Amino acid sequence: LCYEVAKTQPTLTVNSRDLVAGLPQDAELIISTGSIKIEENAKLKIWTSRGLMLKLDSSEKNLGSELELSLPPCEPFNTLNLKLKVFADLPPKKDTLSMEHKLNIQTPWNSEDIISLHFGPPLMSSMHLHTAKERKFIQIIVAGLTSQLLQLNEPELVTSSSVDVAFKSLNPVAGQKLVIGNNVKVSFMWEMELGKEERSGASIKFDFRVKYWPVEADEEVEGEEDDPLQSRKLQRTEERVYTYRCNFDTVDYV
Repeated sequence: LCYEVAKTQPTLTVNSRDLVAGLPQDAELIISTGSIKIEENAKLKIWTSRGLMLKLDSSEKNLGSELELSLPPCEPFNTLNLKLKVFADLPPKKDTLSMEHKLNIQTPWNSEDIISLHFGPPLMSSMHLHTAKERKFIQIIVAGLTSQLLQLNEPELVTSSSVDVAFKSLNPVAGQKLVIGNNVKVSFMWEMELGKEERSGASIKFDFRVKYWPVEADEEVEGEEDDPLQSRKLQRTEERVYTYRCNFDTVDYV
Protein backbone atom coordinates (compact mmCIF):
# COMPACT_ATOMS: atom_id res chain seq x y z
CA LEU A 1 0.00 0.00 0.00
CA CYS A 2 1.12 3.55 -0.72
CA TYR A 3 0.09 6.53 1.34
CA GLU A 4 0.37 10.18 0.47
CA VAL A 5 0.84 12.44 3.47
CA ALA A 6 -0.63 15.90 2.96
CA LYS A 7 0.46 18.79 5.14
CA THR A 8 -1.75 21.83 5.54
CA GLN A 9 0.05 25.00 6.57
CA PRO A 10 -1.54 27.31 9.14
CA THR A 11 -3.19 30.48 7.84
CA LEU A 12 -3.42 33.94 9.35
CA THR A 13 -6.26 36.40 8.82
CA VAL A 14 -7.33 39.60 10.55
CA ASN A 15 -10.99 40.26 11.26
CA SER A 16 -11.09 44.03 10.92
CA ARG A 17 -14.06 45.75 9.30
CA ASP A 18 -14.50 49.51 8.93
CA LEU A 19 -11.23 50.47 10.61
CA VAL A 20 -10.85 54.20 11.28
CA ALA A 21 -7.54 56.07 11.50
CA GLY A 22 -6.93 58.49 14.34
CA LEU A 23 -8.88 56.42 16.89
CA PRO A 24 -8.08 53.19 18.80
CA GLN A 25 -9.69 50.27 16.98
CA ASP A 26 -10.46 46.64 17.78
CA ALA A 27 -9.13 43.89 15.53
CA GLU A 28 -8.80 40.12 15.83
CA LEU A 29 -5.94 37.96 14.56
CA ILE A 30 -7.28 34.52 13.63
CA ILE A 31 -4.84 31.62 13.36
CA SER A 32 -6.13 28.47 11.64
CA THR A 33 -3.61 25.81 12.62
CA GLY A 34 -4.04 23.49 9.62
CA SER A 35 -2.23 20.20 10.26
CA ILE A 36 0.33 21.86 12.56
CA LYS A 37 0.20 21.51 16.33
CA ILE A 38 1.11 24.71 18.12
CA GLU A 39 3.18 23.97 21.18
CA GLU A 40 2.82 25.93 24.39
CA ASN A 41 4.75 29.24 24.46
CA ALA A 42 5.47 29.17 20.73
CA LYS A 43 6.51 32.69 19.72
CA LEU A 44 4.77 34.83 17.12
CA LYS A 45 6.20 38.25 16.28
CA ILE A 46 4.35 41.13 14.61
CA TRP A 47 5.80 44.41 13.41
CA THR A 48 3.89 47.12 11.64
CA SER A 49 4.33 49.59 8.81
CA ARG A 50 5.17 53.17 9.73
CA GLY A 51 2.32 55.02 11.43
CA LEU A 52 0.57 51.92 12.81
CA MET A 53 0.76 50.71 16.42
CA LEU A 54 -0.80 47.74 18.16
CA LYS A 55 -0.96 45.69 21.34
CA LEU A 56 -2.91 42.81 22.81
CA ASP A 57 -6.31 44.11 23.89
CA SER A 58 -5.86 42.57 27.35
CA SER A 59 -2.39 44.06 27.86
CA GLU A 60 -1.70 47.05 30.10
CA LYS A 61 1.32 48.00 28.00
CA ASN A 62 1.36 50.95 25.63
CA LEU A 63 0.76 50.57 21.91
CA GLY A 64 3.92 49.93 19.91
CA SER A 65 5.21 49.08 16.45
CA GLU A 66 6.34 45.58 17.49
CA LEU A 67 4.60 42.83 19.39
CA GLU A 68 5.86 39.40 20.45
CA LEU A 69 3.29 36.87 21.62
CA SER A 70 3.55 33.56 23.43
CA LEU A 71 0.82 31.46 21.88
CA PRO A 72 -1.30 29.03 23.89
CA PRO A 73 -1.14 25.37 22.81
CA CYS A 74 -3.53 24.45 20.02
CA GLU A 75 -4.25 21.15 18.31
CA PRO A 76 -4.26 20.68 14.52
CA PHE A 77 -7.30 21.88 12.58
CA ASN A 78 -8.35 24.34 15.25
CA THR A 79 -8.28 28.12 15.51
CA LEU A 80 -6.76 30.67 17.85
CA ASN A 81 -8.36 34.09 18.20
CA LEU A 82 -6.20 36.93 19.50
CA LYS A 83 -7.91 40.25 20.23
CA LEU A 84 -5.80 43.27 19.32
CA LYS A 85 -6.01 47.01 19.78
CA VAL A 86 -4.64 48.97 16.80
CA PHE A 87 -4.09 52.67 16.15
CA ALA A 88 -3.21 54.25 12.80
CA ASP A 89 -1.88 57.81 12.71
CA LEU A 90 -4.12 60.31 10.93
CA PRO A 91 -2.02 62.51 8.60
CA PRO A 92 -3.26 65.92 7.39
CA LYS A 93 -6.21 64.88 5.24
CA LYS A 94 -9.39 66.43 3.83
CA ASP A 95 -10.69 63.67 1.54
CA THR A 96 -12.30 60.26 2.14
CA LEU A 97 -9.59 58.02 0.66
CA SER A 98 -8.51 55.14 2.88
CA MET A 99 -4.94 54.52 4.08
CA GLU A 100 -3.20 51.17 3.82
CA HIS A 101 -1.01 49.68 6.54
CA LYS A 102 0.67 46.31 6.79
CA LEU A 103 1.26 43.74 9.51
CA ASN A 104 4.44 41.70 9.03
CA ILE A 105 4.18 38.45 10.96
CA GLN A 106 6.96 35.97 11.79
CA THR A 107 5.38 32.66 12.79
CA PRO A 108 6.75 29.80 14.92
CA TRP A 109 6.33 27.46 11.94
CA ASN A 110 9.01 29.42 10.04
CA SER A 111 6.93 31.45 7.65
CA GLU A 112 6.48 35.18 7.16
CA ASP A 113 3.07 36.61 6.37
CA ILE A 114 2.04 40.13 5.35
CA ILE A 115 -1.51 41.26 6.04
CA SER A 116 -2.88 44.55 4.70
CA LEU A 117 -5.23 46.70 6.76
CA HIS A 118 -7.19 49.66 5.40
CA PHE A 119 -8.17 52.62 7.57
CA GLY A 120 -10.68 55.28 6.59
CA PRO A 121 -10.49 58.85 7.95
CA PRO A 122 -12.95 59.82 10.72
CA LEU A 123 -13.58 63.24 9.20
CA MET A 124 -13.46 65.09 5.89
CA SER A 125 -13.49 68.83 5.28
CA SER A 126 -13.91 71.54 2.68
CA MET A 127 -13.12 75.27 2.58
CA HIS A 128 -15.25 78.10 1.19
CA LEU A 129 -14.30 81.77 0.73
CA HIS A 130 -17.20 84.22 1.18
CA THR A 131 -17.31 87.93 0.39
CA ALA A 132 -19.58 90.57 1.96
CA LYS A 133 -18.71 93.92 0.35
CA GLU A 134 -15.09 94.50 1.40
CA ARG A 135 -15.02 91.76 4.03
CA LYS A 136 -13.75 88.22 3.43
CA PHE A 137 -14.74 85.14 5.41
CA ILE A 138 -13.27 81.64 5.50
CA GLN A 139 -15.70 78.81 6.20
CA ILE A 140 -14.48 75.30 7.01
CA ILE A 141 -17.11 72.55 6.86
CA VAL A 142 -16.23 69.31 8.66
CA ALA A 143 -18.26 66.15 7.98
CA GLY A 144 -18.28 62.95 10.03
CA LEU A 145 -17.45 59.66 8.31
CA THR A 146 -17.86 57.18 11.16
CA SER A 147 -20.69 55.96 13.37
CA GLN A 148 -18.49 56.75 16.39
CA LEU A 149 -19.65 60.08 17.81
CA LEU A 150 -16.84 62.62 18.14
CA GLN A 151 -16.82 65.86 20.08
CA LEU A 152 -14.93 68.72 18.40
CA ASN A 153 -13.22 71.53 20.25
CA GLU A 154 -10.76 74.42 19.78
CA PRO A 155 -10.84 74.96 16.01
CA GLU A 156 -7.80 76.85 14.76
CA LEU A 157 -6.84 78.39 11.43
CA VAL A 158 -3.28 79.56 10.77
CA THR A 159 -1.09 80.29 7.76
CA SER A 160 2.60 79.98 7.00
CA SER A 161 2.38 82.15 3.88
CA SER A 162 4.24 85.44 3.48
CA VAL A 163 0.95 87.26 2.86
CA ASP A 164 0.05 89.84 5.52
CA VAL A 165 -3.15 88.24 6.79
CA ALA A 166 -4.80 87.47 10.11
CA PHE A 167 -7.85 85.39 10.99
CA LYS A 168 -10.49 86.57 13.44
CA SER A 169 -12.40 83.63 14.87
CA LEU A 170 -16.20 83.87 14.75
CA ASN A 171 -16.64 80.54 16.52
CA PRO A 172 -18.21 80.32 19.99
CA VAL A 173 -15.76 79.43 22.75
CA ALA A 174 -18.43 77.99 25.05
CA GLY A 175 -21.98 76.71 24.93
CA GLN A 176 -23.48 73.76 23.08
CA LYS A 177 -21.22 70.78 22.50
CA LEU A 178 -20.13 70.28 18.89
CA VAL A 179 -20.76 66.58 18.27
CA ILE A 180 -20.32 64.95 14.90
CA GLY A 181 -21.20 61.52 13.54
CA ASN A 182 -21.74 59.78 10.23
CA ASN A 183 -23.15 62.23 7.63
CA VAL A 184 -23.32 65.05 10.20
CA LYS A 185 -21.62 68.36 9.36
CA VAL A 186 -20.42 71.25 11.47
CA SER A 187 -19.20 74.62 10.25
CA PHE A 188 -16.45 76.95 11.49
CA MET A 189 -15.97 80.57 10.40
CA TRP A 190 -13.18 83.15 10.47
CA GLU A 191 -12.99 86.67 9.10
CA MET A 192 -9.91 87.13 6.96
CA GLU A 193 -8.18 90.43 7.73
CA LEU A 194 -5.66 91.48 5.08
CA GLY A 195 -2.97 94.05 5.80
CA LYS A 196 -3.75 97.53 4.44
CA GLU A 197 -0.91 97.33 1.92
CA GLU A 198 -1.56 93.72 0.92
CA ARG A 199 -2.33 93.55 -2.80
CA SER A 200 0.09 90.83 -3.88
CA GLY A 201 -2.50 88.20 -4.72
CA ALA A 202 0.00 85.50 -3.71
CA SER A 203 -1.37 82.13 -2.70
CA ILE A 204 -2.43 81.81 0.93
CA LYS A 205 -1.92 78.39 2.46
CA PHE A 206 -4.23 77.55 5.34
CA ASP A 207 -3.59 75.01 8.07
CA PHE A 208 -6.85 74.02 9.77
CA ARG A 209 -6.87 71.94 12.93
CA VAL A 210 -9.45 70.93 15.50
CA LYS A 211 -9.26 68.70 18.56
CA TYR A 212 -11.55 65.69 18.83
CA TRP A 213 -12.29 62.77 21.11
CA PRO A 214 -14.82 59.89 21.09
CA VAL A 215 -18.02 60.20 23.11
CA GLU A 216 -21.10 58.09 23.65
CA ALA A 217 -24.54 58.55 25.17
CA ASP A 218 -24.56 57.50 28.82
CA GLU A 219 -28.19 56.39 28.63
CA GLU A 220 -30.96 55.87 26.12
CA VAL A 221 -32.98 59.00 25.44
CA GLU A 222 -36.31 58.97 23.66
CA GLY A 223 -38.36 61.79 22.23
CA GLU A 224 -35.57 64.37 22.05
CA GLU A 225 -36.10 65.33 18.43
CA ASP A 226 -34.28 68.64 18.90
CA ASP A 227 -31.16 66.79 20.06
CA PRO A 228 -30.72 63.82 17.66
CA LEU A 229 -27.11 63.20 18.71
CA GLN A 230 -28.09 63.31 22.40
CA SER A 231 -25.33 65.85 22.96
CA ARG A 232 -26.78 66.77 26.36
CA LYS A 233 -26.12 63.28 27.68
CA LEU A 234 -22.70 62.46 26.27
CA GLN A 235 -19.69 61.20 28.14
CA ARG A 236 -16.13 60.72 27.00
CA THR A 237 -15.04 57.16 26.29
CA GLU A 238 -11.34 57.89 26.93
CA GLU A 239 -9.12 60.63 28.27
CA ARG A 240 -6.86 61.13 25.27
CA VAL A 241 -7.47 64.04 22.89
CA TYR A 242 -6.59 63.80 19.19
CA THR A 243 -6.03 66.45 16.52
CA TYR A 244 -7.50 66.51 13.01
CA ARG A 245 -5.56 68.60 10.48
CA CYS A 246 -5.88 69.50 6.82
CA ASN A 247 -4.46 72.07 4.42
CA PHE A 248 -6.11 74.43 1.95
CA ASP A 249 -4.95 77.26 -0.27
CA THR A 250 -6.55 80.11 -2.19
CA VAL A 251 -5.43 82.88 -4.55
CA ASP A 252 -8.75 84.61 -5.30
CA TYR A 253 -9.08 86.82 -2.22
CA VAL A 254 -8.08 90.41 -3.12
